[in-house]
Amino acid sequence: MAGKSGGSGGGNRGGSGAGRSGGGGASRSGSGGSRSSGGGKGPSPNKPIWVGHDQKSDQWRAKREDAERAIAVGDTKKEVVDRARQVARNTESELIITRKDDHTIQSRDSHGHDPNPPKDKD
Repeated sequence: MAGKSGGSGGGNRGGSGAGRSGGGGASRSGSGGSRSSGGGKGPSPNKPIWVGHDQKSDQWRAKREDAERAIAVGDTKKEVVDRARQVARNTESELIITRKDDHTIQSRDSHGHDPNPPKDKD
């Protein structure tokens, strides 16, 4: 199995690298445009963005739910929240900010489709 995954991983790297560099001109003419707007292999753009403190690195991080890579990393909560809020607005996602000490939710802001809209608005 290790041989299979290593072989397919190498094939994927070559294929995606060639698709990115060689496909730039071709993507303008046709299917590449829909591919880039769909997000491709990344997480769903409407998944919530979480901001929290990483105790190991002593830094603040903003990540989409279920994502491996961080959207933003920084020394201050404010700089990471500001960047995460920009991304949440652009992708119409929910922004969830947690506290440093106990990691409980401090605030939730919906920037777009709200699965639970306020009852007083129709």
